[in-house]
Amino acid sequence: MSTITALIDRIKKYNPNCNEEKIKRAYKFAQLAHFGQKRKSGEDYISHPLETALNLTTLHVDEDTIIAALLHDVPEDTTINLSVIKKQFGEEVGFLVKGITKLSKVHYRNNMAERQIESLKKLLIHSAKDIRVILIKLADRLHNMHTIDYIDKPEKVLRIAKETMEIYVPIANLLNVWELKNELEDLCFKTLQPQQYNSIVAKLNENQKNSNFYLQKTIKKINEATKKQHIKIVDLQGRQKNTYSIYKKLQRKNYSFRGISDLIGVRVICETVPDCYKMLGIIHNLFTPKPYKIKDYIALPKANGYQSLHTAVFGLHGLPTEFQIRTLSMHLEAEYGIAAHYFYSYGHDKDLSIAHKSKKQWATKILELKKQFSDPHSKIIEQLKFDIFQDRIFVFTPNGDVIDLPKNATCIDLAYAIHSAIGDHAEKAEINDFEVNINTTLKSGDTVKIITNKENHPSSTWLDYTQTSLAKRKIKEAINQESKEKQILMGKERFQKELYLSKGLNLASISSSTFKKFLNSSPYSSLEDLYIAIGEGKLNPNEVIDQINKSKIHEYNVKFKIIIDNSVGVCIDCLKIFKELDINITKILGTESLLQKSEAEIKIYAKIQDIKQIRQIMESIANVPMVRRIERMTPYRSVLLILGFILIFSLLAIHPFVIKYVITYVTPNHPFFYIILPYTSLVIIYIFTLVNERLFSITLAEKNKMGQIWLASLIMSVLGLIVAIAEIIIFKLQIFTILFLLGIVLLYSRLYFIYSKEKDRIKKL
Repeated sequence: MSTITALIDRIKKYNPNCNEEKIKRAYKFAQLAHFGQKRKSGEDYISHPLETALNLTTLHVDEDTIIAALLHDVPEDTTINLSVIKKQFGEEVGFLVKGITKLSKVHYRNNMAERQIESLKKLLIHSAKDIRVILIKLADRLHNMHTIDYIDKPEKVLRIAKETMEIYVPIANLLNVWELKNELEDLCFKTLQPQQYNSIVAKLNENQKNSNFYLQKTIKKINEATKKQHIKIVDLQGRQKNTYSIYKKLQRKNYSFRGISDLIGVRVICETVPDCYKMLGIIHNLFTPKPYKIKDYIALPKANGYQSLHTAVFGLHGLPTEFQIRTLSMHLEAEYGIAAHYFYSYGHDKDLSIAHKSKKQWATKILELKKQFSDPHSKIIEQLKFDIFQDRIFVFTPNGDVIDLPKNATCIDLAYAIHSAIGDHAEKAEINDFEVNINTTLKSGDTVKIITNKENHPSSTWLDYTQTSLAKRKIKEAINQESKEKQILMGKERFQKELYLSKGLNLASISSSTFKKFLNSSPYSSLEDLYIAIGEGKLNPNEVIDQINKSKIHEYNVKFKIIIDNSVGVCIDCLKIFKELDINITKILGTESLLQKSEAEIKIYAKIQDIKQIRQIMESIANVPMVRRIERMTPYRSVLLILGFILIFSLLAIHPFVIKYVITYVTPNHPFFYIILPYTSLVIIYIFTLVNERLFSITLAEKNKMGQIWLASLIMSVLGLIVAIAEIIIFKLQIFTILFLLGIVLLYSRLYFIYSKEKDRIKKL
């Protein structure tokens, strides 16, 4: 067990003038407060706050942060309240301790999950005012993870490890506190995936002796070369890649263990930026660089502010070796992140401005989420994962401003990040001078111009293409201001779109009784209320579709047809989408268009496991360059339509024989039948149009087939009319001319109505 003396010694290494007496007094205060309390490991409870404080010394934190770490569990686990701590150690320490203290267990005794979420909200809001709050919490969680094996409940162990991996590791990553982040990540990996962890550790241990040997020889060779070039090196050190990052790289890129280029890593700390580039040249003269492995994060920093030169080379004996080259200030920023700006003295006014900027960015993100904390329907953990914890990208405005966004953000997210007025009237965008849809996904480094139109307004479908809570909130606010009729229309359109993407169906394919059954088991009293909820973004249409279908899709065959430009690489780009979504392809057919040599057609047969995958495929492939359109092939519905045509054709073919039979054997005794006979052909065709409307609406999903199906329907109706007129002439049937003409007008009006409705639907899709 560590001691207070060890803590003081660590602090004095970076802060010789620290108030030793005050720190010892805080330690004694915590020791007395926790007297008699034990950890699960059997150690005195004071060992935990002491280890938390020791973890913080790696960040060179100030005295108040150390003292707050020593006292952080006192208000929660003892009878001493926060006011006593403020009186003894000052308001600043009191604020830090308050931010870390969880909410009362008594108040939340019936809902501990809610207590955890509310405590997390409190922690983050306090951290927006003072970043030291979150740093203490990270150090606290690190020691808890080190002692997690002493917890006797397996489900609690897994919950803590998962929570750490999903929440605290991403926070450490966002703040660039790499040492804490890597250690937390490896401890979670060890707990959650012990077999994979042990396998990688065993391989690392096997290679350690050789790696150290080649590492020392590489460092020696670099030192000799820099002396000849008269470049002053601040530091030259080997770099160990953490276990979990090795595992992720193996999973992501299907590398062999030897193929990972940064298992052997060297970090070079130079005095100036020009020296960094000179060092890059020296390394490339000594070793052969690997193609496409040079990354200049000095000229173009990462979204989190990280700066360094990266290069991977074929090192000694051809072993893959990675070099990171940076200045001291860049190194401190990279290793200690936001903590470097608060506790390290290394820079100039520029560094101070970066500190304020880093603090502002963190605070802005948290306070933006705070606006939604009061919403009882808010899925706070999901919002945190998207807005703060997710991997980040950065994009440029035409003016050169850098906008930080979560990975997979779209142009809509960017528009609202710039200004809500731009988001509300966004119509389309230009990415790297190419015009794209407003829902296009952005990549790091894109230069994006948002094009607005005063007549354009947010649609509920935009919610499907946004990642940030800011964009979602602004869209919902704009939609809520729309009229009730418009909200119903927006919700209906969004539901129709999701229904087609997931099932290939039209709204007409769902009966009113099916909707009624769903409404009876839902909080919505009418179909209009349901559409309003979907339009406002309060209800996900896929939830309705899943309920209507009673169960989600598990696995079945789905066929896609993709029309592309006949160019090299387009097919491969489409297939990559299936690989990225982890979807199994069972069959691929590709043909060149006979009419247009510049066009080709790909048919892909895939196994779909999730209802959302269909939507993801169609949206992702539609955004691939040189893809003209993608369609979901639904042949069985086309078969039903063809069978319908055959049935009607057969009825019309035998109809004259039926007429002759009725005239000969039935009408002498029942003259009424003689009156209605001339109209029966028209009635058959009209009934066909009503029945066929459902088939027509769910089959007429592809624009290029629309003309063919419509022409067939028109021919069938004309054939029916010819049969009716022929029967009147041949059998000398008496008719009411006006009534007969009215029937013809009614028939063709109905056909035109179906055609117009489906044509409008196709445009929306």
